[in-house]
Amino acid sequence: MAVALCIFTVSVLVLALPCVFGGRYCNFDMLLPRDFDVGQFFGYWYEIERTETTLGYYTFVSQTWGFTESYQNMHNMKLHYAGRPPGYYCMRGTHELLPYIGAPGRFLMEDTSNVFQVVDTDYNTYALVYICYGQRLKQGYCHMSNMHVSLLSRHPSSDFAERDIIQHISNRCITRKDLVRAPEVASCQV
Repeated sequence: MAVALCIFTVSVLVLALPCVFGGRYCNFDMLLPRDFDVGQFFGYWYEIERTETTLGYYTFVSQTWGFTESYQNMHNMKLHYAGRPPGYYCMRGTHELLPYIGAPGRFLMEDTSNVFQVVDTDYNTYALVYICYGQRLKQGYCHMSNMHVSLLSRHPSSDFAERDIIQHISNRCITRKDLVRAPEVASCQV
């Protein structure tokens, strides 16, 4: 888990001390990719591994995501998703993703306060995505209880080697034990 630092100035002395967040917050500003090409990200992605979520009816056992260019603005993305809650049929929805200026890979889900952040991707095989639900980031931070992390694959049959999973999540607010295999992969189509 990355450690956040608070800077305190005392006359000419500058002290960097760990902030007392107790591991309850994730600094999304520390997760920004160096660059992000929205056009290369378009297409289908399948959730392979994820953090456990407790969103009631919206706790999906399988998720498939599709990203397309928005008709409203070429810098926006349209997120199409399909998921299946336990014991229910597949449900589908869409969100307009509005880009944050100066924050590569970060989008605000229109009509919600959810923040969608692509943390890492090679555009061809994997993507690591963080979502902060129900709140806008407060000075770049998301409360861990509102955060969902998904390790996505371009292909539903793909399996990641353990070392690759650890490499993708290292120093990114979560540890290997925080991710679990998605119970079903690609059981719903977008």
